[in-house]
Amino acid sequence: MLFRQCFVDVKNFALVILMSLTSVCASSLEPSTTNESIQAYTLEQFVARAQVFSPHLKSIASKQLVARNNAEASDTMPDPSVSLAFANLPIGSFDFAQEPMTQFQVGVSQSFNRGDSAKLNNQSWQQSAKLSEIESRIYSAQLRKAIWHLWLELVRIKNKRELVEQSLILLQQVNQIANANYSNAVGRTRQSDVIRSQLEVTRYQEQLLSLQQTESDIINQLSGWIGTRQWQPDFTNSDSNILIIKPDWLFSHENYSNGNLNSEMEHNRNADFQRWSHRLLNHPEVKIIEQKVAQSTTQEAIVEQTYRPQWKLNASYGYRDDAPSGMSRDDFFSIGVSFDLPIFTSNKQDKTSFAASYQTQSFKYEKQEKLTRLFSQVFTVKQKVENLSARENYFSDRLLKQAEEQAEASLTSYTNDDGDFAEVIRARLDVLNLSLQKLDININKQKQLIEWNYLFEHFMSGDDQPTNLSDEVQS
Repeated sequence: MLFRQCFVDVKNFALVILMSLTSVCASSLEPSTTNESIQAYTLEQFVARAQVFSPHLKSIASKQLVARNNAEASDTMPDPSVSLAFANLPIGSFDFAQEPMTQFQVGVSQSFNRGDSAKLNNQSWQQSAKLSEIESRIYSAQLRKAIWHLWLELVRIKNKRELVEQSLILLQQVNQIANANYSNAVGRTRQSDVIRSQLEVTRYQEQLLSLQQTESDIINQLSGWIGTRQWQPDFTNSDSNILIIKPDWLFSHENYSNGNLNSEMEHNRNADFQRWSHRLLNHPEVKIIEQKVAQSTTQEAIVEQTYRPQWKLNASYGYRDDAPSGMSRDDFFSIGVSFDLPIFTSNKQDKTSFAASYQTQSFKYEKQEKLTRLFSQVFTVKQKVENLSARENYFSDRLLKQAEEQAEASLTSYTNDDGDFAEVIRARLDVLNLSLQKLDININKQKQLIEWNYLFEHFMSGDDQPTNLSDEVQS
């Protein structure tokens, strides 16, 4: 009996221990309840965080440090060579004092860089460091542009959700009116009208779910730029939740209604060409090609140095022991120069020189193509923004006002039992669709202004004198 009681006690104790371990393991497997705090970022704060986090920018910075250290290392002379030797030692006796020609030699030789190769190599590495600096500016600007585009999509979704929610509230009110009229057999409300209104309400709700999914996808894309999902966008500093990006020129809309947009743009094209040419020449994408041209020119000069001989200075001191008779012997000192003659490798050097020259010419053509493409983008963006601005004004001044008036009139007629319910639904859909179209136009215009800012707001600063772009393109 005592044994059975002890067995039961041990069994119960084991069960308690097992349950405790199970609860501990389960709690360890559950996600932590102390969630990381959600950080709210404005657009500029998010861009700054992304630029700090960017591994690519860190990689470019490392390459720049590599180039700078190599520049310092390349502008040095080769290390001198020291030689120690016993010269003319008799093999019969190995007596250092036996023969007058026997001596102990200490020699030093110093090679010199071929031509200006050291200076040019230093210059080439410095140009590589400058290339990395410009590459960093380009990537930072492209990163900013990409984030702005995605951020505008968040703005688009936020405003679309507000528009759909406002329309949903109005549609639910119309649905209540239709249900009340149908239940009380008032007016000409049919069962199909009630079903139609419920269907539209369901469609609006589904549209909100779709917008929520799209917003989540965009936030996931943006999260990759900062390495965390624990954040949310902060739109408090934006103007009506729409980003306003002001370019350095003002759009003229006064001639849109008269249909003179194309003639006005053609009239201003030449003036705009001169006005923007020097700014495009300072664009980082052009500057980096100019830097490649400069570095390639330096490489040509480095190849030219291979045609020059490489000099070497030799000096040696020979110590001689006194003769067996006690007569003193003079020591020897020798000095001389040696140099190579790059004669038999001329074919290789010629081909290398031609290759460097062709590479430089290739970069010059690349710069010309880049300038042409950038200027084409300028006029394309300008025309798109002007057209989108005209459409935006047309929506604000006419279409939306007329659609709102039509919706109000349709609802008034229906409540007075003098209108069709389908017309009420159609009118509300027209208002929503036109509002969404206007929003899309506004967002698309902002995206074009982002492209404009990329073309002109992120140009290189420096002491470079502006030149005429027409000369660059025609050269």
